[in-house]
Amino acid sequence: MIHDTFSAVGGSNGGMFTWELGANPRTAALFRAIAPIIGLPHRGDLRPPGVSGGLPVILISGTLDNVVPPGDWDERGYTTTSNDHDRFYYTGATAVIRRWSAAAGCPVGERERPFS
Repeated sequence: MIHDTFSAVGGSNGGMFTWELGANPRTAALFRAIAPIIGLPHRGDLRPPGVSGGLPVILISGTLDNVVPPGDWDERGYTTTSNDHDRFYYTGATAVIRRWSAAAGCPVGERERPFS
């Protein structure tokens, strides 16, 4: 039996990894919360938290980031890099946060706004 629980924090690819840790039922129970920084799941990955009742998450992202852009506010699809070097596709920040909020029973709606 595991008695300790942890929080996972990661930036960029590490942020993507925190989503994996929180969504994977084999690892999610080890964590009390995750905090991806400028990291989103890959396009189409809308898995809910890997534990029943949800898992707290705080996503820190930059609206001017062209490498891992969060997408337009209220866009529920995917987002892609817009720099000249690479092309990567991610699940948009609004879509993934709404999915995780629903899993935790947290209502989202009119009060939801980007912080600027």
